[in-house]
Amino acid sequence: MVRTALEDVVISKVGDVFSMYMFNDEMGDYVMENHVVEFEPGRRGVWEAVMRSIEKLEYRSDVGVPGRRQWGWQLEPSGVNLTKVTAFFDCSRSPNQLQKVLKGGERWRPDMKTSLVNLERLVTET
Repeated sequence: MVRTALEDVVISKVGDVFSMYMFNDEMGDYVMENHVVEFEPGRRGVWEAVMRSIEKLEYRSDVGVPGRRQWGWQLEPSGVNLTKVTAFFDCSRSPNQLQKVLKGGERWRPDMKTSLVNLERLVTET
């Protein structure tokens, strides 16, 4: 779903914001603004996403509305030059309708697995 960053931003603290160009078949092209809510350098990053813009008219009412959902990465040392990376998504504070659409977060599991595979590929190629 992630296409590219809107701008180059280095995350350094809670309160930082980064935006991503996104795409999925249902929603088309859109931009998500991500507000960092937890940050521990080299260990953990958590952000809450808010839709900043979208092409499809039927989703425009969602622009600027906090979905009260969090994405994040947890990093744990796992031996010499190894790190266990866990991607997570939490929509437990989202409106019931959004939780149903997201199937309690299960909707994103395949995409999160793909992200982890891509991360591993990028790290091992570097």
